[in-house]
Amino acid sequence: TQTITNGIDLSGEGGLVWVKNRDVARSHYTTDTELAKRLRPDGTEAMESSSQLSFNSDGFNAAGGDQDTSDSNANTYASWTFRKAPKFFDVVTYTGNGTAGRTISHNIDTTVGMLIVKRTDSAGDWSVFHRKLNGGTNSGNYRVELQNTVGESTTSHWNNTVPSSTHFTVGNSNTVNGNGGTYVAYVFAHNDGDGEFG
Repeated sequence: TQTITNGIDLSGEGGLVWVKNRDVARSHYTTDTELAKRLRPDGTEAMESSSQLSFNSDGFNAAGGDQDTSDSNANTYASWTFRKAPKFFDVVTYTGNGTAGRTISHNIDTTVGMLIVKRTDSAGDWSVFHRKLNGGTNSGNYRVELQNTVGESTTSHWNNTVPSSTHFTVGNSNTVNGNGGTYVAYVFAHNDGDGEFG
């Protein structure tokens, strides 16, 4: 096990770690403190049953012997850590109800810049809202897919609604709100230049 000290309190505050092997062709992996299991942002698979990461008050531990997140063969890795904090980032989990117009609370407390939603109990796309999709006009009517190379497309995933400072809205697609499905959302604040995060 290798300890990565980055000064970020993940065990106490919560957040997300995103890891990529830089030496060999391996997948990206995310592990967040809400699920504590791995997801693969460049694929559509369901959440894995375990994780190679654990969280500390000043960073995280990477378990040895796993080529995707740590390795005994001296591969090099990049990792990005996002701590949960108002006006910066939030991790939200929820269970779908299949009803269009459902609202999901978050703790961003400012303009949402980007929202990523992934179903965790089965295969599905990584649906992404960004405030500048369609040039920033009716951006709640559009999405891109994290695991895909296609451009933006119209969608009802966000129920044609731009996220507010306290919640986001989903349609009835199985990708974001299937009845009984489980989901994780990564919510990123927009930096509005006021000197604070977000």
